[in-house]
Amino acid sequence: MSVYGFPVDPEAPTSPKAGAHQHFKAVGASAVTTTFFWSSGTGAWPVSNANRTKYSAENSENGWLGFPTSAEYATNNASIRSDFEGGYIKWNRHSYTTTAHKPNDRTAHLRTDLGGDVNGDKRSDLITVQDYGNDTTGLYVLDAKPDGGLAEPREVWSSGARNFNAASAKWATGDFNGDKRADVAALYGYGDGHNAVFTWFGTPDGGFTTPGAPLQIPAGKWDWSKVALLAGDFNGDKRADVAVVHDHGSGVTAATTFTSKADGTFNAGLDSWRSASGWHNAAAQYQVVDSNGDGRSDIAAVYFNGTVETAMWTFKAKTDGGFEAPFKSWSATAQAFQSARIESTGGDYNGDGRGDLAIVYDYSGATGTHTFTAKPDGGFNAPLASWKSGDGNWWATSSGTPVSGDTDGDGRADIAS
Repeated sequence: MSVYGFPVDPEAPTSPKAGAHQHFKAVGASAVTTTFFWSSGTGAWPVSNANRTKYSAENSENGWLGFPTSAEYATNNASIRSDFEGGYIKWNRHSYTTTAHKPNDRTAHLRTDLGGDVNGDKRSDLITVQDYGNDTTGLYVLDAKPDGGLAEPREVWSSGARNFNAASAKWATGDFNGDKRADVAALYGYGDGHNAVFTWFGTPDGGFTTPGAPLQIPAGKWDWSKVALLAGDFNGDKRADVAVVHDHGSGVTAATTFTSKADGTFNAGLDSWRSASGWHNAAAQYQVVDSNGDGRSDIAAVYFNGTVETAMWTFKAKTDGGFEAPFKSWSATAQAFQSARIESTGGDYNGDGRGDLAIVYDYSGATGTHTFTAKPDGGFNAPLASWKSGDGNWWATSSGTPVSGDTDGDGRADIAS
């Protein structure tokens, strides 16, 4: 007996596209579960279960997908995939959703990439948050290899269907309990206006625990859609904290730090810097680096001042984990460094103990990197242009968010994307 069960009807021709199909029913099933499709150009392939239902909804072989070109197979993002002449269909085993895609569909908007040493081997791994749809989320780890490359992704946690909406969370990583393994924090926004900070702790096997009871933040503190979540050791106690930079409109923006306890949970928020006017979160890209080498993580910002300038600013951390008012150390015309072409990341790229900034710049068909090394006062030097792809060899729009970390363990931060 075939794994597809028994045929329930004779082979029949397809129309108007020339081919043939035949239906099968699995043992114990009450209806057809698989249909084999054949054409002279593709051969015979089965389409089964939820993917078959979606294929039928897209008008089967007569729709934009065309005839199948593969049997079902498992992917590394918890999905069962079927390939077709015009694209593919995926069913996710956690969210139970089925989606049809064209071959060049981009799914970067469904991923959030983060960095951190999850297994404690002193190499920074890549952590990916995957939005499965249907309020369902998964966490993946791509382990760093000794040569600085990354292993295949491993799924290490899933929320289960309809339990956690990735799009309602802002994400950051840090060692919140001081065990030398990276943890993940998420600031979750609820419909009634209140927020919660969930934490996943890294485990020795390179996975994560299920989050426990979150830190609750009452409604009215800020508008979740206008905040940035950051993580770093802001008070210098060797444990990472979280900070929220919140925009209140009209140029008024403030920072609140939640310092970590020994068990990785967080203390009540500490309010520090607050702008009187002139600072907008939407115009800033924030990175966390120890830019002055004092053992406390600072906030660095690439700030886009409209059509006037692109500038580097630093919020130096204070001993209590709060932040000083920012100062500007470098700027260029907005035309020289265009905001729409910039993605920033931060790390100690030259191994001098101070955190630097890097910009990955989209040259429309080519991509290049510019490094802003940190000065002793926490500001940044003028950029050093280094790597640049050849024309047509690297499209920034096709790559993920750049993530910095020491992937090969040589004491200098690298960039993964």
